[in-house]
Amino acid sequence: MDCRMTEGDIALVLALLIMIACSLHFGPRIQAGRIAMQWGFDREPVWSAPKAIGLWALPILAIGLRILIALAE
Repeated sequence: MDCRMTEGDIALVLALLIMIACSLHFGPRIQAGRIAMQWGFDREPVWSAPKAIGLWALPILAIGLRILIALAE
């Protein structure tokens, strides 16, 4: 098993650092309990998620997908 970091792993780490920094930076500034997650063509929110899920779901999903890719290799 090769444990060296590839260019893709480096890009993932950089993207994760940006996602985590944004969640930590903007999280306390968001006053609402829910965050709009998707907008329709009429520019109105289609659905929303609780603030914690909206802020942290993407980094967790990215880590989970990388783990699945590593297991498939």
